[in-house]
Formats: sequence, structure tokens, C-alpha cells
Amino acid sequence: MRIFPFGKRHPACVLVRYGIFVNPPTKQNTILKPAKMKTSTSIISLVLALALAMPMVAQSRKNTSRPSQTEWLKGVRDYKHDMLVKEMDLTKAQQDEFFPLYKQMEEEIFQANKQARDLENKVSNSTEPISDLEYAKAAEALSEVSMICAQIEAEYFKKFAKILSNKQLFQLKRAENRFAKSMISRSKQAKTSKRKQ
Repeated sequence: MRIFPFGKRHPACVLVRYGIFVNPPTKQNTILKPAKMKTSTSIISLVLALALAMPMVAQSRKNTSRPSQTEWLKGVRDYKHDMLVKEMDLTKAQQDEFFPLYKQMEEEIFQANKQARDLENKVSNSTEPISDLEYAKAAEALSEVSMICAQIEAEYFKKFAKILSNKQLFQLKRAENRFAKSMISRSKQAKTSKRKQ
């Protein structure tokens, strides 16, 4: 008895009906054994299921991946601000005056460090020979960036003194140091947990 997957009709007839022309039936392609048909159908179903699942897996990985750099920086800044509020016991009025200035100071320090890093990377990653003058400028920029950052902090310290008490000014530096230690600790924990996975 012949077994056809499409009912009583021959598979070739069904295919021809839908505009797909095949070779005329022969003994090899007309008699299908149920076991072979189940196996080939299972394989095709598995391949299709995997092909359909791949975009969903990629999407779920994308959703659980790390945040963008902007989101990450915002999270770090929010964490730092919360820590400063708690450590310095800032009032709402003080927060409203202090944090815009503090954000400006952070941005100026960031830009000073970025300029030094950019010059360092330009020299380090150059494919052309570097002159002694370029090395001297890069070395000078790297050594002066600490002084530039200290000058920026000193400028803003005077502005902060108009908003914060002397005790809060003292607590500001301690809170910043605790924040830095906290970030280093979190970084180490993240690396350790990543290795365990």
C-alpha cells in the first residue's frame, strides 16, 4: 500500500496543483515509508523551530545585556549623588544649589582628563613615527592633568563654601573617597562573579 502525506492524492499531484513542477513519480519517490517521513518531518520542524527561535534569543540577550555607557554613567552619578546626600546630610535647599555646581565641576574635570587621555592615545596608537616634541607634549599633558584637576576643585571649593557648612565641606572629600572605594569594590565583585560563571 502506498502512503502519501497529502491524503489520497500523490504528492506530485499536490505540488503540481500549487504550481510546483516535479519529476514524474517513480518507484523511489512515490512510496514513502512512515518512519522516514516522520524523521524527515521532525528534522525539518526542528530546523524551523531553531530558525524562528534564534531572533528571540538574540532579542532576549539584547534586553539583558549591559546598559549603554550613557545609562551606566547616569546610574553611577545618581548613586554618587545619593551617597553624598546621605554622608553630608544635605538639606533639599542645599541639594538644589550644590548639585548643579558639582555637576559642572565633574564635567570640567572629565574634560581635562579626556584631553590628556586623547593625547596619550594619539601618541600610543600612532602608526607613524613620533617625534621627541610630541612625546614631550604628551608627557607634560599627562603630568599636568592632576594639577589642572586640583585647580578646578579649588575653584569650586570656594563656591561650595557659600552653600555648605565647614563640616559638610570636610565630609565632601571623605564621601568622595568612600564612593571611589565603593566603586573599586563593586568592580572587583563584578569581575569575581563573572569568573565564576
